[in-house]
Amino acid sequence: MLIRKLKKVVRLLRHLDSVPSIAERLSQMERHIESLATEVATLVSRQAFGHGPDEAEPRRLALVPRMTAERFWWMEAASIPQSMVFMADILPVLNKLVRNRYPYGQQVSVLDVGTSTGAGAQLLARLHRDRFFGAQLSVTALDISDEFQRYARAMFPDIEYRVGDIYQIKEQWDIVTCSHCIEHVPEPGRFAARLCELARDFVLLYAPYNELQLLEGHPNRIDDQFLDSLAALNPIETTFRDSIGWRHPHDAESRCVLVVLPGTAAANHNGAVCELRAA
Repeated sequence: MLIRKLKKVVRLLRHLDSVPSIAERLSQMERHIESLATEVATLVSRQAFGHGPDEAEPRRLALVPRMTAERFWWMEAASIPQSMVFMADILPVLNKLVRNRYPYGQQVSVLDVGTSTGAGAQLLARLHRDRFFGAQLSVTALDISDEFQRYARAMFPDIEYRVGDIYQIKEQWDIVTCSHCIEHVPEPGRFAARLCELARDFVLLYAPYNELQLLEGHPNRIDDQFLDSLAALNPIETTFRDSIGWRHPHDAESRCVLVVLPGTAAANHNGAVCELRAA
């Protein structure tokens, strides 16, 4: 397919003079070259990462109709694994809070905000769908965009995937997680405060720390100044860590920060907080 398209572009170049409408021919060439560039980029990326197409890929691609094949490959090869890594990063703290706060086998509700594909939320839900690890977690995955909704509902059956705005939601959950989202949103301080309103017990806010050069799509720098601004929310714990899921292209020592914030029922879980701080 790639070779055929390349040959077609070459033929178009050779016979340019015979075309009645130069504008029409240029338009055709532009479309073919754009398609060719996408396939080349996808092919190179797949070879670099050792990942190839599979028979079910067209059916999965159909679940995200607004997405190009190249971006779809990036979603499955990089974005989804990255989301899972970020959830794995916060699991030790999350599991300690769950173990200290909730009795064995208790049903605990979790909201994952800015979930994107829902892959991280699926990992959490899969690990805690039974009481083997203590409490049973019922995980709702929320994103403001509906782009991944059909994909998530088809591929990640252990979560309840929703599309919505956190400022419009009237419900509460026991725990709210939010991973690598706050750097993208307007008014990050207001956003963090709203997360606390949605949580009865805890908020786990995870983000890239102190980006030296903000990436495209990151209007907010989550630095010490921003962390200090969260003081009014009474943070329970702030920790810094390296993550294999986060490597800033302009910062060899890029790190992440995890902030644990109290929910609206903070007075009811002093024991869990004390044990977390002691650890």
